[in-house]
Order: sequence, then structure tokens, then C-alpha cells
Amino acid sequence: MAVLHNPFRKIAAPVRAKPARTLFLNYANKRRATRDLFAAVEMLHAEGFDFDLRCVGHVFPDLPVPRNVTVSGFLPQSEFLDLTAQASAYICATYSTPFSVAVVEAIARKTPVICPWDIGALDLLPPDCVISYESHSAAAIADALRRFLNMSEPERTELAGRALAAAAVAYDEAALTRRLERLYDTLFV
Repeated sequence: MAVLHNPFRKIAAPVRAKPARTLFLNYANKRRATRDLFAAVEMLHAEGFDFDLRCVGHVFPDLPVPRNVTVSGFLPQSEFLDLTAQASAYICATYSTPFSVAVVEAIARKTPVICPWDIGALDLLPPDCVISYESHSAAAIADALRRFLNMSEPERTELAGRALAAAAVAYDEAALTRRLERLYDTLFV
């Protein structure tokens, strides 16, 4: 077991500054997922979409980096959270996580989220809170990014608002504690 921090209680509300152009943020932690994300970016660039992508975390030197993509190593959590709050959307491109803390942190920072439908962070949230896609598919990532790029700013804000409202209830410390106690009661009877 591990204790995860709760970004809904301890982090000050962000001061959002709209980026000059659409900026996707990604926490890169798996080579295959990053490769698929880069392929999706190339697909959208070929279609004429213009945006930036910032990948933070693991750097995979063997992967060719598409134009308008910045890759950097790990950042301190406070810097990552500030960057998350300034991004147009957080794109989770990982296929092997039971729970993505970065997704919850993005939601807490009022940043719209794009992620695979099968990650654990979505188990407690309604499906209309994020743009989800089928994992292990560059084409599916491209489709999800395309859906976001075609949304109006009010639709993006509404998406982030629904996610924040749902997560604030789903990840409430007292409610989660009660749920865990009930679960433990069933396991240790």
C-alpha cells in the first residue's frame, strides 16, 4: 500500500493564464505510450493542426521528437503543478497505471484531461468529465486530441469544471475513508 497526497485539500487554487496557443502537457513515463503520443502529434500536424506539447518526466532519446514538442526531465512537484494549471489540457498517455496521480492533479488544477478510459483514476469519475480514448493506439490518441482541439473554450472550461466537481466529491477524504473501511470490513471478516 502507498499513501497518495490529496491535491484537493492542500494545494492553493491556481492562477490561470491562458497560453498563447494550445498547449498539451504530458507526464512521460512509458516509452511505448510516448511513441504513440508522438505519432498522434505527427498525424495532427499533417492535418494542419497547430499546437504545442510539453512532455515532462522520462526522456526517451531514441524517439524522434516532432516539431512543437518539448521534452524535459522530471520537475519538482510544485513546478509540474504550475505547468499543469497553465496547460490547455493534460494528456495522459500511459497504458500501465492502476491510478494516475497526474490526472487527479490536473483535474484539481482545473485543467481539462484527455486519458485512456481504462486507468484507475477514472473509476470514481463519470465518463463526461474527461475525453477518453482506447489505449495502445496512436490513432485513438489523435482522435481524442482532435476532439479537444475542435472544442470551443467554453466547452473546455465546462469539461474541466465537471471533472473538478465530480473529483471533489469522489476524492473527499472522509468519503474515501468510509469506503476503504467498508472494503476492509468485507476482507477481514
